[in-house]
Amino acid sequence: MSSYAFITGATSGIGLASAKALAAKGYGLALAARNKEKLEEVKKEENSPVIAAISKPYKGIRGIRRSFEEAQRLFAVTNASGAGVFTIPETVEEKEESPYPAEAEMMVVNSVRKNDAVQLKQAFVHFIYQLPHREELQCQYMHKIMVKTEFMLKDSYGMDESLNQQFENYYSNMRNLKAAKAVDVCYKILGTAIEKRLENAEKKENKGSKEYIAAAVAYIDEHLDNEDLSIVSVATHVYLNPVYFGRVFKNTFHMTFKQYLLQRRMELAKRLLEDGRTSIGNICEQVGISNPSYFSHLFKEYTGQLPRDYKREYEV
Repeated sequence: MSSYAFITGATSGIGLASAKALAAKGYGLALAARNKEKLEEVKKEENSPVIAAISKPYKGIRGIRRSFEEAQRLFAVTNASGAGVFTIPETVEEKEESPYPAEAEMMVVNSVRKNDAVQLKQAFVHFIYQLPHREELQCQYMHKIMVKTEFMLKDSYGMDESLNQQFENYYSNMRNLKAAKAVDVCYKILGTAIEKRLENAEKKENKGSKEYIAAAVAYIDEHLDNEDLSIVSVATHVYLNPVYFGRVFKNTFHMTFKQYLLQRRMELAKRLLEDGRTSIGNICEQVGISNPSYFSHLFKEYTGQLPRDYKREYEV
């Protein structure tokens, strides 16, 4: 694909005809229109890559430019995020000289703080549609939100060298960026920040979970004779929430806590039966299953044999 074609009024008439003609020539299409349903239909019909941006309706010749500018700004976010069709939030009111959108800025910063890529997309769209018409101010506002996000990252979580370099590159080149390009670059950097923070969180969780799991396994082995041993008691011992502990435990051993506990008890029972010096009644007590009938049932399900038959195989 050599280039993109940006077409307004793309759902009917000349706009639709132009879209079809350019798609046939292999162009990637960026379509702007007022009707989301019709635009989605056009998008499905074309084989070329299509990104659709939907502006609010405007009247008259002057409205064409405003519609184009809105769709162009939205296209930058749509292109960066990989979305197929994106519309302007209907609640956003257009103003010639609107004040700095501090509330929208906070939504963007908080979405990065919470590592929420979906919320970032929504908040960022909300932010850019409250930008003033003057391109110089648009770039200043984008710079401000980047600085605010960078401060948040450094103060609360820190940034690795590669992410820090992306911010530095943006600051170095921002004087050369048009507003639409600045929107694209900023959105990608903020998205990268979320990706890296999620990766780091997962690494820390894996490192920390190994220590918790090791302590939990040791506690389980020391208390197999306790009939009341449960996921709650073990999680409490290692100071973790039982639900979170259960998830980490299953991810580590690829089985549930209950399955693991049964396995440990049955393996201990097998060793004691093989040794031959302990009665089945005492074995029941040592593995935390006081009912001999229930123990025999579980043991047969686990090994395919009753305890007495298994023990007999190891008698001299």
